[in-house]
Amino acid sequence: MSISSKLALGSGPYWGTQKFVVDDFQVLYPNSIVSTKVGWMSPNPTKHEEYPPIDVVHGGPTADGYVEVCEVELADPETHFERLIKFFFSFHDGTVDKTSSKFRGEGKGKEYSSFIFCTDEAQAKIATQVRGELQRLVDKKAVKVFSGSKILTKIGPATMFFPAPADHQNYLEKFPRRKLDQKIFLTEWPGAVEQ
Repeated sequence: MSISSKLALGSGPYWGTQKFVVDDFQVLYPNSIVSTKVGWMSPNPTKHEEYPPIDVVHGGPTADGYVEVCEVELADPETHFERLIKFFFSFHDGTVDKTSSKFRGEGKGKEYSSFIFCTDEAQAKIATQVRGELQRLVDKKAVKVFSGSKILTKIGPATMFFPAPADHQNYLEKFPRRKLDQKIFLTEWPGAVEQ
């Protein structure tokens, strides 16, 4: 089965997602990433504005669902796609509803949703399987590090990617003390549980 090399991941502010993919994933799997770029993507496939105004992305009066993402290109997707998806679930809490009035952390709003934007059916199938496996691990209490009990991460088709301004690319290389929403929750993927 052939897998596309590109995907986009949303897990909170995009510079944190980029940091974990570029720095931490590549430590585990050297030369696995060809490139990354941060920006926005809409879950709505009919959204194709030339470039969304910032208040559309960031919860302003006309906000309508763009997600901050890190677009990733993998060198060997057959080898690294599933590993990247497991790693993605390891460095952020996919049980948190960032749109809830109860949420009190950094990065509140739809634009910080947990989302996997896939570019083909093979990616969507693998991402769905991994999310299901993690949900079973949470249900069986084999994973207890998240704040909730339901994985809320959405999986959908990639739409038009809008790159963020140049000064937002590799932002944490320039400002390494910036506080992150993301952190390592799982240092290794737990063993599978029975369905």
